[in-house]
Amino acid sequence: MLPLSFDAVAQLVGFPNGGTHWRDYLRYSKFLGGDQDRPYGSTYENSIYWKFVEEHIYYHPWFPPALKASMLAVNVYYFFFRQWCLP
Repeated sequence: MLPLSFDAVAQLVGFPNGGTHWRDYLRYSKFLGGDQDRPYGSTYENSIYWKFVEEHIYYHPWFPPALKASMLAVNVYYFFFRQWCLP
């Protein structure tokens, strides 16, 4: 969190508006139990990783559960079934 709290470092790594204040970071942190009303890790506007998905898809109610299920499926495949699928 510390590098992204400083505007110069945050702008260097791709956040055009600068860093997030550490109080806001802790308030919205899912790790610390904050912001239970929002199932997403960040808003679409602040996300740099999910820009390939349209905003209406990102905020659709099925998106977080579908993403979790697909991540689970990829992990199960990678750790349990990959060895039998390789030639």
